[in-house]
Amino acid sequence: MWIAEAAALQGIPRELYEAAEVDGAGRWQRFRSVTLPQLRPVILFCSVYSSTGFLQFLEEPLIMTGGGPLNSTMSASLAIFRQFGVGNYGYASAAATVLFTVIIALAVLQLRIGRAR
Repeated sequence: MWIAEAAALQGIPRELYEAAEVDGAGRWQRFRSVTLPQLRPVILFCSVYSSTGFLQFLEEPLIMTGGGPLNSTMSASLAIFRQFGVGNYGYASAAATVLFTVIIALAVLQLRIGRAR
């Protein structure tokens, strides 16, 4: 994700920083008034993308620890995957639907908060 943010930083017009400097803005004021508003769409995208990816976290605990000792690295996706593996299709489908609903609700919440400003 840091590549997108670095690319977004390069996309901020230099003239905005120069205008803020001419107006007497310090480093913190330029960051708060120029950089942050210009990066807001990228920050919003990265936060939504990262949080949905975190909730779908499956491969790493499955391959590395298999859920870990005493399920210490168990994720929601891994628990759903295990339920499918043992034949509890109804339970796994219901859990996957709940996970999907949580992901959608979180994404909508983040988009509303991000666009509110």
